[in-house]
Amino acid sequence: MLVANKKASKTAYPDALRHILNRESADESRAWLSNWSLIDRQHTPLWELAGAASHLGIARLCVKDESMRSPLGSFKALGEPIALMRLIMRLSRTCDIDPKRLVEGGHAPMLAGLTVVSTTDGNHGRALAAAAQSIGCQCVIMLHANVSEKREQAIAACGARIMRIEGNYEDSVAYAARLAKEHGWHVVSDTSYEGYEAIPRDVMQGLRDARRRDRRGRCPVIHPRLPPRRRRRSCGGRRELSLGARG
Repeated sequence: MLVANKKASKTAYPDALRHILNRESADESRAWLSNWSLIDRQHTPLWELAGAASHLGIARLCVKDESMRSPLGSFKALGEPIALMRLIMRLSRTCDIDPKRLVEGGHAPMLAGLTVVSTTDGNHGRALAAAAQSIGCQCVIMLHANVSEKREQAIAACGARIMRIEGNYEDSVAYAARLAKEHGWHVVSDTSYEGYEAIPRDVMQGLRDARRRDRRGRCPVIHPRLPPRRRRRSCGGRRELSLGARG
């Protein structure tokens, strides 16, 4: 069932929100990732669903196939690397770091002692691990009891150190935060909580590039994503589709 958002407003983007998401940062993020071998710079395909559009009573319906954006199989290959890169830039303000060279390993020697940690159900951890491997820093990924061994193997193949705990996702988030405090690691999560919002914001800013690169006069794309604070589990290794409709 297609439900219209009664609170939708076609007004100018409020100035008060520009520090959270803005076009300039999206352009910058895209430039930073332009040399990363794990991102396909081509537009991800939109598939027409004429029968579904007719059934819904709209002019056109498309699905965007995110499995083709990256060998990592997820649009999160856009957000997590950017969050890690922005963290490194904040930590290295006194160093001469070229962000475009980060994902090429151009600053790997000076970052070998940096460790990031996160919790995941699959795609987030894999994208973060792959970015850390390319950049040259260390990555620890926390998995809860319900994450499959197949997903664990996929993340470990990207160079991450895997740690498992009993309990659920929320338990692993708390444990990762505690380990980071004890060992001087840095949490890079797409889930925000009180006192931790900057990095999830950076993740969302990176993901914004996915929408911009689909606007080519074709079916406008609507991404059914929730903000990090309210997000639920990602699709793991499955194909991720975003919907777009016109009419």
